[in-house]
Amino acid sequence: MTTFKTKFNYIIFGLRLLFFLFFVGLFFVLIFKITPKLSATSLDFKLVLGLFTGLFLFIFLPYRFGKLLVKERNNIFLLGGQLVLKDAMTTTKKFCDNDTIKGFSTTVYKTRIWNFKEIILYFKNGDKLHFPQFLYWNFKDIQPSLIDHRILYLGHEPYRWKWFDSRHYLFD
Repeated sequence: MTTFKTKFNYIIFGLRLLFFLFFVGLFFVLIFKITPKLSATSLDFKLVLGLFTGLFLFIFLPYRFGKLLVKERNNIFLLGGQLVLKDAMTTTKKFCDNDTIKGFSTTVYKTRIWNFKEIILYFKNGDKLHFPQFLYWNFKDIQPSLIDHRILYLGHEPYRWKWFDSRHYLFD
């Protein structure tokens, strides 16, 4: 077994952080600009529709970017039969023995522009970690390294939406 370390893409991580801060700022601008207009004028359809559309966008988008910042930020180290997850934001390390890991699967997240590959790591306690292709410079080396370190490959699973921010898992 060789030692393996992923190369985390801090550019994408930084862009996610910037978008998160931008949309949170827009949310507060929307609240402070629209609130005085609501009390000064009568409510018309365009104003109410604009308010609800703006609130939806400026609540959903910070939530989505914030969730991605929290969930998808791990570096993978494979050291002598042990998986080490290093948080890219706090640099804390979590050591995982192979007996706590159920296995991993691959999937493809299809968009109109590109098909993004992703590796999902399943833990025996039901937790899952996602490792999307665009967050790792050496993504193509992750799957062979996991197999080399005797982490069970569960197979390929289709990407099926469950709700606006979740999905169905085949190997749950």
